[in-house]
Amino acid sequence: MIKNYKAAFIIPSGAAKELTDIGWVFDTDCFVTESIVSKLLFLFPFLKVDQREKSIYRSEELIIDVLTENGNIEQIYIRDYSPNKRFISQLSSEVDDFDGGELFIP
Repeated sequence: MIKNYKAAFIIPSGAAKELTDIGWVFDTDCFVTESIVSKLLFLFPFLKVDQREKSIYRSEELIIDVLTENGNIEQIYIRDYSPNKRFISQLSSEVDDFDGGELFIP
């Protein structure tokens, strides 16, 4: 069974956004700071590190995938499977400062 989810991204502030046939593409020369990952893990302490892929944090209703290139965080991909998509709602209302990043909800 395929579960319904809502996606969101944390990307560098000012990144160009383009929806392509392969999904969202973000263009920028900047990176997301590691402190944002720390904020997410503080906000959602129930997340566990995926043992196969150390850059993915997951629970039954929330998956956060930290996408890196050459050790720098390019974007953070968030999938909220909760019934009312409460985690993305919580993120958008509770986190005022993304340390040079922005929350993008398509």
